[in-house]
Amino acid sequence: MTDSIKSHRTDILIVGLGPVGAALACILGQYNISTVVVEKDSDIFQQPRAIALDNEALRILQMIGLEDNELKKVIIPEVQMHCPYSGNFGRANAFGSTDGHPNLITFYQPDLETTLRDKLKHFKSVKVMLNTTLESFDQSDLHVSASLTNSDSSSLHITCKYLIGADGAKSFVRKCAGLDFSGKTHKERWLIVDAFATNNNFRHVEFLCDPHRPVAHLAAPKGRQRWEFMLHPHEKESEMMKDQSISTLLRPWGDADKFKIERKAVYHFHSRVADAFSSGRVFLVGDAAHVTPPFVGQGLVSGLRDVANLGWKLAWVCSGKLPNQTLNSYSVERQPHVKAMISLARLMGRIVMPKNKSSSILIHGLVRIIRLIPVLKKQIDELEIKPSNRIKNGLFVKSSKRNPLCGGHQIAQGYVKLQNGEISLSDCVFDYKFSLIGFDIDPSIYLQEHERKILSTYDVNFYCIRPLGYQALDCEQLPTNSGIDIEDITGSLLNQHNRNRIALIRPDGFIIDSTTSKGLGRLVERFETLLNTINTYQWNVHSDDT
Repeated sequence: MTDSIKSHRTDILIVGLGPVGAALACILGQYNISTVVVEKDSDIFQQPRAIALDNEALRILQMIGLEDNELKKVIIPEVQMHCPYSGNFGRANAFGSTDGHPNLITFYQPDLETTLRDKLKHFKSVKVMLNTTLESFDQSDLHVSASLTNSDSSSLHITCKYLIGADGAKSFVRKCAGLDFSGKTHKERWLIVDAFATNNNFRHVEFLCDPHRPVAHLAAPKGRQRWEFMLHPHEKESEMMKDQSISTLLRPWGDADKFKIERKAVYHFHSRVADAFSSGRVFLVGDAAHVTPPFVGQGLVSGLRDVANLGWKLAWVCSGKLPNQTLNSYSVERQPHVKAMISLARLMGRIVMPKNKSSSILIHGLVRIIRLIPVLKKQIDELEIKPSNRIKNGLFVKSSKRNPLCGGHQIAQGYVKLQNGEISLSDCVFDYKFSLIGFDIDPSIYLQEHERKILSTYDVNFYCIRPLGYQALDCEQLPTNSGIDIEDITGSLLNQHNRNRIALIRPDGFIIDSTTSKGLGRLVERFETLLNTINTYQWNVHSDDT
């Protein structure tokens, strides 16, 4: 809902209503957390910017409540790489789906922002204030006091428990919090051209890795296509932005009358990460915390990973279910993965932008040779080179890599059938709360009463994943407080390796710990120890279960 306030107290103040800020507000709204979102602009910027999302991002948007048909998209089947000296030297297979979502899509950012803002209208706990600018803030051990102005220059004051900077790469919040933005701005300039094209048969992504003019070319929804042309040092932006120059650049794909230019802009790409993603009660998400070159399409995706990680923690802390120190895990968990993604993007940039013919032949020839080795070919062709979204340190129990449900990994998602016959994606069934999940075993029957009480403190729900066709007892025959039986109809969750194991899952789907029925009591003890050590900033609880 939209409101105007002069003075207000709230749990969370979010600065910035781009897709990342709006997504975080939606998560907090779902948990009924008092939230104010301020945005300096009056409306959504109606131009395409971010363009790619992967299955992980779509899974997070599902968490927010975005239905599959609410976002117009182009499902990308593959990424092709071509060089004039080495031909088609590389490809990545994006066909198919993972965790219930396409592996790679392109989309139109204003559509996504509109959809997210529409969802915010349904949350009574969320107030949106447009034309409102953050001027300053101060924080104490207990709260943050923020001073703001709106479009008529009237002053506003908001007191909040936590302030979130979702205000982009030039983040005012980050600067005021004194957080450095380490990294580099790349010297290369890129001309971005978004156009409506009459050729709608183009459905993939291609990189033309020509040292004379590297180009990225993507299909986009509603008949759009995007080109990214690297400019030479001697080329003037004012000249290259002219329609005639753009028509010349687009000529390999058709005559000028085949395209209607929607947007053109020149950018420098950046590789930067804030030294920390928080300072006291102030947190950064999205581009305010990190920016990456676009070569692997992970800019907005990384921002959505931020809010999926931080959102539930803010909700549990504001509800009094977890201590404030829980939030220390946010930067610990997210920063290493962000850095790994930026490293991959920079590596991809070196492949896309060879300096000259010699380096092109060397680099692209090496990729060809690597793809002759089956194991390495699979890494490239099946996108396995992309760093997995695994937490190395943080709010989970460390265990042996032999454990099929290892802490710090995200549980797979698949379609399941409930006892009433309803079909749903499993994340929606677990309802983004703590869950104790048995794999073809009911975890609830192995719990002692005092262990149940510990888990009930954190609203842990019990589930049992059964194979397709399992004949469950009628609800009237089930023992009191038993786990809810759900059938794995796609075979995505239950397998021979995890059968008869029990896993404790966080609200964001990451595994805290797992064990067998005999070790369930120890799992509960480790969970309690983990939460107790939050107050001492330690993330070193280990399991000897395999």
